[in-house]
Amino acid sequence: MHTNAYLILLAAASHALAGLAEPAASAPASPPLRMPEALGRALEHHPELTALDHARQVMDARVVTAGAIPNPELSVELEDAFGTGPFSGVDESQLTLGILQWIELWGRRDRRRAAAEPGRRIAELDYEAARLEIIAVTASRFMDALAAQEEVSLQEEAVALAAGFRDTTEQRRDAGASSGLDMIQADLGFRTAQLDLDLARRRAKETARRLAAQWGAIDLDAPFLAGDLHTPLPLPELSTLLEDLRDHPHIARQWAEQEQLGARLALERLGTRPDLAVEAGYRWLNGPGEHAMVLGLSLPLPLINRNRGAILEAEASLDQSRALEEAALRSLRAQMTQVWSRLESARHELGAIDNTLLPLARQAHQESLRFLEQGRFSTLQVLAAQRELFALRLRALRAGVAGHQARLDIEALLGSIPAPAPAPSTPAPTQP
Repeated sequence: MHTNAYLILLAAASHALAGLAEPAASAPASPPLRMPEALGRALEHHPELTALDHARQVMDARVVTAGAIPNPELSVELEDAFGTGPFSGVDESQLTLGILQWIELWGRRDRRRAAAEPGRRIAELDYEAARLEIIAVTASRFMDALAAQEEVSLQEEAVALAAGFRDTTEQRRDAGASSGLDMIQADLGFRTAQLDLDLARRRAKETARRLAAQWGAIDLDAPFLAGDLHTPLPLPELSTLLEDLRDHPHIARQWAEQEQLGARLALERLGTRPDLAVEAGYRWLNGPGEHAMVLGLSLPLPLINRNRGAILEAEASLDQSRALEEAALRSLRAQMTQVWSRLESARHELGAIDNTLLPLARQAHQESLRFLEQGRFSTLQVLAAQRELFALRLRALRAGVAGHQARLDIEALLGSIPAPAPAPSTPAPTQP
């Protein structure tokens, strides 16, 4: 009887130690949700991208406006009328109908267009930065939900093992090989595993809802998530990553802004060079009943206002943008260094657990079962070995997740998270 009980217990332990559980063979017909599809849904239904797309259209309109030629001005003048003497009526009046056109000199229109065109690039970079942020947040939430799903599988294994151990302890008690205290301890271990499983399922539901919120849904419509948390985590060279940060959208935005500010500075410096106004008109002299043409030129004289204030403001704005570029680059490098260190630590922890701690924990658990059968170990010692084993497996899972999260953060900083394909058939959420 003792040998049979031991074999049953050992078989249950071996099954639980086989690894993370795969999805059941009778999986539902609905396909699982994979990360590319989740990213596609988030991008398709995100209102911030819609707003930034309108911002790009605004910048396009400003470029059109900046390249427009000034409209002509129509003027009508009545002179020498409603006065005194011979000018008391309109008999001696003069009626002038004129058109005035400003002629922009010094390439002012081209410079104005040059100052507006970088705004289009800035809007595109803002759109791309927001897109990358949405991708990064969605990928991170997908990774959290996938990890929670795997933690549920792990806790289900722990419950199955605890249930098998409780059943075996009950058989040993009935055979007189275990005490009532052993049964209480085995039952306590089973109920504790059940509680851990319940908490893991609640966390899985919470993380799934946080993921679904990225595209405006309440719950996921997929039966489970599909992904791999066990792929190797390569550690790239930190110096290469830091150098690649110069291509980040935030840095590219500063460059585009400096181009725009430089064009504005050139435009403000043209403020000291006046444009020319040309006027032509037709005049009717009511007294003699004659008509004549009127021609005129107008040229502002920049003697008092030399546009100095606007020039100083443009120069200061350009210097500010250059300083902000350096500050943004330093901030990105600090973030990259921190994320790289997280990846390095996760790889180190995962390597130590997989290569050293988990083999020892598995051996200790198997030995505790053997010693229990021989009467050299108590039920409490077996439960301790079992808890230590599953705690290490859970720690290995979380270390792997931390490493993958760090890898995603590195890709987000580099803007290299793979672009998702268009989302298939999920309808956009509607307002209730």
